Amino acid sequence: MSIDTSGLKDWPDAASLFSEASSLMTHGSDFYDDVEAAHSTWKGLSACYETPHQDLMYSALTSGQHASDGCASVTTAMTLFSDEISALKPERDSLMNEAAADAVTPTPYDETKAEEHRQAGIQLQQRINALVQKYEAAIDTCSAQLSAIGDDGLPDAGSPAWSGVAADTILGALTATAESRKKEVERIIHRLVVRLAGRDFRIPLPYWVQYREKRFWDWKSWLVTKQSGNFVTRFQSAIAAVFWGPARGRYSPPTVVRAPRISGKVGVGRQHTSRVRTGTSALGRAAGRGLFVLSLGLTFSSEYGQADKRYREQHPGMTADERRGKAIETATVRTGSQVGASIAAGAAIGSAIPVGGTAVGLLVGLGVGLAMSIDTGGGKTLGDRVADVGEAIWNFGKELFGG
Repeated sequence: MSIDTSGLKDWPDAASLFSEASSLMTHGSDFYDDVEAAHSTWKGLSACYETPHQDLMYSALTSGQHASDGCASVTTAMTLFSDEISALKPERDSLMNEAAADAVTPTPYDETKAEEHRQAGIQLQQRINALVQKYEAAIDTCSAQLSAIGDDGLPDAGSPAWSGVAADTILGALTATAESRKKEVERIIHRLVVRLAGRDFRIPLPYWVQYREKRFWDWKSWLVTKQSGNFVTRFQSAIAAVFWGPARGRYSPPTVVRAPRISGKVGVGRQHTSRVRTGTSALGRAAGRGLFVLSLGLTFSSEYGQADKRYREQHPGMTADERRGKAIETATVRTGSQVGASIAAGAAIGSAIPVGGTAVGLLVGLGVGLAMSIDTGGGKTLGDRVADVGEAIWNFGKELFGG
């Protein structure tokens, strides 16, 4: 049979792709340096250069960052594509050699051997087709990455608003799991007891303290349980738990685990009393707080990217440092507004219902996350609207106090 190797021909050279991609990155960086230098020069002339088209002029002089980011994005996509080609090339060369050998091998006259030869050809063609599919998939992936590059030169993920809820839910579940790791400490105090005239007197000093520790997973905390306390106390505890983690364990009142064995009305014995403290382990607390900070970081990163893009478009006259400072400020305010509103809403709902538990808390958090991702029109979610209000209040306060 004839082996089709057309899909294995005319593959690009991986080394050349990588070299050209690296060169593009260098050109983008050089272009940015030149345009940024021109921008600094023209910014010094802004007091005397006023024309109807000055905004276009300054906007053009801020395009260096867009071009540099675009070159970096293209470089990333092409480098990944060249890596994929490099990985597939050894198999391609091997299949090409096998196909060439098959082409010069005559078909045996023996029917059994002829059938074996035909089956070998079919298997070879299947392997070639599978490799071609991998190659075409690499092309499609690279093409999608290049098409996703926006006007600002950065990849546009284009994810729906609700997609972040899944990540937040996973982080929340991991946080709850980490904080379910408990440490129990039993503090046993051994004291001398003196009996005089039938009355026992515990000697304050000296005494001997013994500690026993054990660690375990408190899966029972995930079960639905009836909540105690009123709404205000439960709300305060919920807010504190978000920022500071679970409440630290406290020692229970002392209980006698062994009474002094003294016979008669006079004698000396030893009494053992025990106090137990149960709380989240240090590792569990650190992991839980770390995941909480990671969640904040993801939200801040998203808001920073959006703020940076907005200032590029609306204030082209800003320098890179000025824009970075404003973007950090705006991202911090918007992140705080969204996270604060979500935490307050989750704590209020969780405190209002009569039952609690880790599982209930996760469900409440999922519900709040879905509510914050509701599309309110204009390409903005409820969370975006909350962030807009927070940003407006912040800007009003700055103007009011001359900030």
